[in-house]
Amino acid sequence: MMDREVRLRVMRSFVATLLQSELSLEELRQLSFEMSSSMFGADLSKLLDETIFALRSSESYVSKAAPEPIEDYAIALIQKRRLSRKTVLDLIASASTRKAIKDQNPSSSTRELVERFFRTASSSEATKFLSRLDAGETTEAYLRGIIRRD
Repeated sequence: MMDREVRLRVMRSFVATLLQSELSLEELRQLSFEMSSSMFGADLSKLLDETIFALRSSESYVSKAAPEPIEDYAIALIQKRRLSRKTVLDLIASASTRKAIKDQNPSSSTRELVERFFRTASSSEATKFLSRLDAGETTEAYLRGIIRRD
């Protein structure tokens, strides 16, 4: 059985990779539905096993550095959008079904707030938080495109 911390890290990395992909929200919804079937999980497991075997038997394969942690990705989005600490707290609160900010230290940095959130958040809460961070990016890009067109 996989360690709980490793399992959460794998799920968050998987979701972050899906969110960074060019899949539409409808395609992601379809994938979510498909993943609930046992055959999809079995097929994905088989593909992963085959890939690992191929990589281990390849002499030219060099392991890449660990992917960017989800917290770093979220912080990069926050910095890019220049969000205030209060806005980040509001996003955390809106993404969480529980009182995620109840135990937050008022003097914590934005990075500490985000790291603490991801340590305690469920995968669905983490996904909601990231999608809300990304939603601003999509909206801003859309509005910039309209402005440039005129």
